[in-house]
Amino acid sequence: HKAYIFGYEDKSVRANGNLTRAEAASMVTRLAGLDLSDTSKADYKDLKEKAWYLAPINAALKAGMLDADGENLRPDDKITRAEFAKMLAAIDKENDYQSKFQDIKGHKYEKEINKIDGNKRIEGYEDGTFRPKEPMTRAQFASMMANYLKLNVGNNPIEFKDVKENYWASDAINALSSHGIMVGKSKNEFKPNDKITRAEAATIFNKVLDRKINKSFLDKYSKNPFKDLKRNHWAYYQVIEITAK
Repeated sequence: HKAYIFGYEDKSVRANGNLTRAEAASMVTRLAGLDLSDTSKADYKDLKEKAWYLAPINAALKAGMLDADGENLRPDDKITRAEFAKMLAAIDKENDYQSKFQDIKGHKYEKEINKIDGNKRIEGYEDGTFRPKEPMTRAQFASMMANYLKLNVGNNPIEFKDVKENYWASDAINALSSHGIMVGKSKNEFKPNDKITRAEAATIFNKVLDRKINKSFLDKYSKNPFKDLKRNHWAYYQVIEITAK
């Protein structure tokens, strides 16, 4: 049992914050089953000695999932749609598809966006753009995950009043909800355009990676070290599970 998300130096976990580059690397490298044994610090100015993310960062670098900005790797920056596309493309099947997105021509990750678009992992916007610099929404994250996992809609998907039958990501959302991988922000609202948070992404990956939540075990053996994580937070046990060593 190993943690794959950690808190911050001020003893907060920021469960409702945006997913970072290091956290996305931690999740995708585990999803791909990559070797996470190298805990050395790569030669970038903004990486810290003995930081929790060194192993997944090294695995992601080796797999071509991450690029640096000069001497910096930006592990704590919010991950963008284009950056997540690059990570997923590194473990996705090859194709020669040319995307029709108007705003990726000449983009540094044009090739990777073409690849995952060709494998039907992503969707763009109604105006024909991909918006590579934007953070990922819940619907976009659901679409990428459902497509990568090749999930079909199972029995009893949750009916969300804000996800209509003709909504572009309805099949992906229904697939994830029917398999218990992703649920709504409330009983009958999915909030597809909200940005995906750390807690939400962690909850999804816990389920995909079959990390079982044993509440009594966590209560007995894992102390909550985070000042901003209350027991009544909806993802309390999910966060404790992914941060427990």
